[in-house]
Amino acid sequence: MLERDDLYERGLSLFNEKDARGKEEAVELFKKASIQGHAAALAMLGLAYDKGVGVERDPTKGQKHFFARLRLKGKQELNTTLASV
Repeated sequence: MLERDDLYERGLSLFNEKDARGKEEAVELFKKASIQGHAAALAMLGLAYDKGVGVERDPTKGQKHFFARLRLKGKQELNTTLASV
């Protein structure tokens, strides 16, 4: 079984390819990594659902994943992220 960081890295590689099938596979890898508590994978799932990349577009699901990531990483990182925008 791949570790969450390996799942995420493989997913990121596939997500950045032009192939639609690769993007679908990337989303599946992000789901597996997020179940294991990988915060960046949750963010990528949020992006995928928000934009409809590799999955049917569903901004509500995208928002759910973004908020799950924020809960996982905590308020301190949220403040840092907002400050950089």
